[in-house]
Amino acid sequence: AATADADGRAGEAAGEAPTWASAGVPAGLAARLAELGAPSPSPVQAKSVPALLEGRSVAIKSYTGSGKTLAYLVPVVARALAAAAEAAREGASPGDGGPYAVIVAPSRELAMQIVREGQSLLGRRAGDDGHRMVQQAIGGASMPRQIDALRTNRPLIVVGTPGRLADLSREGSLRTHGASVLVLDEADDLAADNFAEPMGRLLAHVGKNAPGDQGRQLVLVSATLAQRTLEAAAAAGHADIELVAPGAAGGASVGAGERAAQAGLGESLPPNLTHAYLVVPRRHAYDALRRSLRASGVSRAAVFMNYARRLPDAEQRLQAAGVSCVSLHGGMDKIERGNALSKYRRGDVDVLLLNEVGARGLDVPECDGVFNLELPADGRHYVHRAGRAGRMNREGLVLTIVDPAEAFVVNKFERELGGDVRFMEVVLREGELQEVTREMKAEALDARRQQREQRNAGGGGARAHHSEVDDAEADPAYGYRGGARAGRGRGGRGSGRGAYAGRDRGRGGGGGRGGRGEYGDQLSYNAHAREGGRGGRGGRGGRGG
Repeated sequence: AATADADGRAGEAAGEAPTWASAGVPAGLAARLAELGAPSPSPVQAKSVPALLEGRSVAIKSYTGSGKTLAYLVPVVARALAAAAEAAREGASPGDGGPYAVIVAPSRELAMQIVREGQSLLGRRAGDDGHRMVQQAIGGASMPRQIDALRTNRPLIVVGTPGRLADLSREGSLRTHGASVLVLDEADDLAADNFAEPMGRLLAHVGKNAPGDQGRQLVLVSATLAQRTLEAAAAAGHADIELVAPGAAGGASVGAGERAAQAGLGESLPPNLTHAYLVVPRRHAYDALRRSLRASGVSRAAVFMNYARRLPDAEQRLQAAGVSCVSLHGGMDKIERGNALSKYRRGDVDVLLLNEVGARGLDVPECDGVFNLELPADGRHYVHRAGRAGRMNREGLVLTIVDPAEAFVVNKFERELGGDVRFMEVVLREGELQEVTREMKAEALDARRQQREQRNAGGGGARAHHSEVDDAEADPAYGYRGGARAGRGRGGRGSGRGAYAGRDRGRGGGGGRGGRGEYGDQLSYNAHAREGGRGGRGGRGGRGG
């Protein structure tokens, strides 16, 4: 197969920056792109657009936020308008034989985002409303209204979710056999087992009788590109699909695509992200999140959890703690989901709570921080979450809050991501997120030694009390990786004080038990320590505080 950038334009050959014109985009559409704030193509757009304008099947693999949607939408719109103009010259009406292109997305949010971008590109053209040229077909919306819109508007482009598109195709309202283009956005997700039945129908029917010698054009789009996705494309008759990927020399065979799919996932991440993790027992995760949101300085955050059923409770807990947030999950209807996203985009709330379903393709340029309140399943899911921040080369933070027993997973992610991706451990200290340094660790070891010496010496005639916390890494300077706690007694009762003074009852070093401690700045723990460990029990003195 020819490479996706083998026919580079003269301007690029001369070392000039690529333009929409050099990519082959018609002047009118290029002017519209400039009006929309995209005066020139991004690197992935400059590589993808020429191949797609020529009708070649392409797999686009690029980090989230690099401009993949426009990379395929611009050529799809350009070719659809050209086909409509040709049909008009022959006396036919645009869309008479069904849509020119069908775009499939795994989530309603992503589908509607694509619809809005397509409608913006078309605008109002020659007295016709471009909004009617792009039609949504998503689950959760009224199917009778969708059927009526398909019949009335005869759109050039239909964008939807797999189940609803398959239902409309089966019902006969959506005529797909003559479609020239099939786009699978977030192709890895669409290859999942839960989409097997509707995707099987769409792959078999969309473009079955596409006009021209080339037949149906297939476009795969993903920040990550799994081997099984390319295998599915080959099984559907696109074994020669071309690859456009960061650092790739262009499209190649499926074999080359497999090698790219198996390469480090780090290439799929926006380049200006900082990756960090904070070790804290699960029971303190919400408070750690609240304080991290404030300490990080991010203006708009996306917080990820694994299960939709936990999101409403998380929303209530964070709101009760003073965090301005809203959740986005599958249990909400179309209006509720739209309202939640609108609040976040307008800045009415600073934090969006969501799970994997809401992560796919969600485009919120204002987001500059991603917080994993629960660990993603693997590196590939980490990439999809992290990509919500740092879009279009902006800077962003990705902070993973992890229980001590699961801290090893961070190293696993680092290996899976490969490349130059590094995770730094941080602690909450003096209201800031600070990187754990060697000096901090040295101070921690020294503090632990001093604590043991003080404990062994006893105090005030009190007998020493040994427990598991004696062997924990109780590090005042570093954030109490041991989870050892010392209360600070009130009125002189209980003299001990640790770097992490917890809400649970601690112990003083003598003269009675320490009272309920203050909540300290440090939230970093070791998996081997038991919370609320005893540091020493005094004699007859009363309880502190």
